[in-house]
Amino acid sequence: MNDKKQSQATAMTELAINSGAVLFHTPEFKEYAAIRVNGHVETLALKGQAARRWLASLYRMQTGGQVPGSQALQDALTALGGYAVHEGEEEDVYLRIADHEGAIYIDLGDRDWRAVKVSAEGWELLDLAPVYFRRMKGMLPLPAPRAGSVDALAPFVNMESVTDFRLLMTTLATSFFPLGPFVVLVVTGEQGSAKSFLTRLLRDLIDPSSAPLRTLPRDERDLMISAMNGWVLNFDNVSHIRGWMSDALCRLSSGTGFSTRELYTDSEEAIFAAARPIILNGISAFVTRGDLADRSLTITLPRVPDGKRRADDDILSEFARARPYIFGGVLDLVAEVLRSERTVKIDYPRMATFARRGYAMAPLLGWTGDDFLIAYRDRMRDAGGDVLDSSLIAGLLIKLVEDHVEDHVEDHVTWKGAPTELLSELNKMASSTMRESKMWPKAANALSSEVKRLAPTLRTVGIDIEFGRTERRRWIAIKRSTENHRHDRQPSSVDTNEAEKHDDGMTSLTIPDDPMTIPLPVPEAESVSDIPPDDDHDDHDDPLRGLSKDDHDGRRKYLISLGETMGFPNVGVIPAGRDWYAKAAQHFSDADIAAAIEALERQTAGATA
Repeated sequence: MNDKKQSQATAMTELAINSGAVLFHTPEFKEYAAIRVNGHVETLALKGQAARRWLASLYRMQTGGQVPGSQALQDALTALGGYAVHEGEEEDVYLRIADHEGAIYIDLGDRDWRAVKVSAEGWELLDLAPVYFRRMKGMLPLPAPRAGSVDALAPFVNMESVTDFRLLMTTLATSFFPLGPFVVLVVTGEQGSAKSFLTRLLRDLIDPSSAPLRTLPRDERDLMISAMNGWVLNFDNVSHIRGWMSDALCRLSSGTGFSTRELYTDSEEAIFAAARPIILNGISAFVTRGDLADRSLTITLPRVPDGKRRADDDILSEFARARPYIFGGVLDLVAEVLRSERTVKIDYPRMATFARRGYAMAPLLGWTGDDFLIAYRDRMRDAGGDVLDSSLIAGLLIKLVEDHVEDHVEDHVTWKGAPTELLSELNKMASSTMRESKMWPKAANALSSEVKRLAPTLRTVGIDIEFGRTERRRWIAIKRSTENHRHDRQPSSVDTNEAEKHDDGMTSLTIPDDPMTIPLPVPEAESVSDIPPDDDHDDHDDPLRGLSKDDHDGRRKYLISLGETMGFPNVGVIPAGRDWYAKAAQHFSDADIAAAIEALERQTAGATA
């Protein structure tokens, strides 16, 4: 019986080696086989179920239908793993996003294993990528991208301002870079603000999954497993983040490694060292530790009024049609960064890589790089305020400075003493309720740790903390800084009156006298008729067909004026094309549109005369 199993194992090993499969290993000595299937190449982990099915199929076809034994399969895969490690080449294997020779490759995740190449020259769809990708359970395909604009996402999201939308698009685009650090996107808002829906759409645009939203893991091991099995980590309804989880998310966003014991072994470690884009959503300000706040970008959503709500499946159906064009618009942003990010020279904030990429892509989003930096720094300052507000001792430290220093002696040390003395001082200032809280530091070492965590955030409000020691004791010094920590100037291209809040809880741009001054980017499509029709749409019934202008500016002015005539408020954030018409057609009949076109033509003719 043992000889028969060995014979099957040997036969399967030889079949696999002679099949043309490429056996190789990663730098972490994970064994893989790259096999050709129906004209494309698939990458299989030799320890996975897909490799077992492939090997069993090879054997069955070779033997006229015989089924190999389970132990023989395992023995053959073990032998192939040894071949991959000792005789195969060392290759990198990527999940969803890869970098190769200055370009970014994105695995679409479809049945044909197609990929998109993004470089400084633009993007293109490939049938065969020059890198190996792995597929994990639950991965869903991205659409084949089409030339479009990120503005096509605007009708599907509940944004409070144009600045919020641009920051969201910046975060979305930077998620397609294979190397971090990545900012942690934090979406907050009261119940009914469509937080979960927004983060689901973002996941569908970056790394679609059969389980797009998950709860925070219970421990670091589960967090590491989630990161190994998906490019984007999207955690829903977060109310509180414990200290160890906050630290783990910081490490994961920046690429610091995790390690844990390999299953079924006594000493081998499973190591994960990579950065991942992270999305968190919740009602309240749940990021309360300074290190995570520094790495986060928070967007707060307004509540959607009950009368303006729509069914999710209706919105998702429209989103599915727009998704290829949104994806194409995001890839344009990525290509722009690859073209120009190395020329960016700025005063970098904490998340320097994100700032550089956001600065580089800013012109395609309708504002300047300086405008982006101002908006981003404003959000960082707001996040710091949340950290200070959540701390029991931060307010007391600020009050200690204010009570002990005069305005004309800035940068003068206002308090200096041992940690035990500072704890005694704060105990006197705190209420009994504060002192009885579990969060109140009960010992000097706990207070020192908390002050060290708060020090970077306190510095943003003009308070410096210094630590030192003499031969006899440690000391803490608190003083007011002379540095300018404020960035109060509004972005030059985002006027404070630019976005007006409407009664539907959404935000649209106010159309000025000259529609050409609207700072949203110009759509890329050459004409309305360039966007392919839906299967159930008759082009001959489209009153806009053939009426768009030849150049971008003319077409944009035409459609904005048309929308203004029709009273359609969101035309400024919908790209010129069939998506615009489809949205408008929900509110206006063809006769209404035709009448508006006729009125506009008369107006244009009169202006020309």
